[in-house]
Amino acid sequence: LIPPTLPYTIPTAFLFACTFVYGRLSANQEITALKASGISAMTIMSPAFVVACGLVVVSVWLTSTAIPQCHRWMGEKIM
Repeated sequence: LIPPTLPYTIPTAFLFACTFVYGRLSANQEITALKASGISAMTIMSPAFVVACGLVVVSVWLTSTAIPQCHRWMGEKIM
């Protein structure tokens, strides 16, 4: 039951985590301090982009390989 829901829950969890992290950075004026020290916005956002790319690869692998194998395995166990 859990593997088929992962392609839906992974992006939602990542969006929530990014909103929380960058929201706290903004609330504490840390983004303003980083920009004032000369660090660009792309540098601040680059960890989120790297993790997002990794999650895309994991989600595609789950959708194309792991979930169909799980369904096949469950079908064999039931019969």
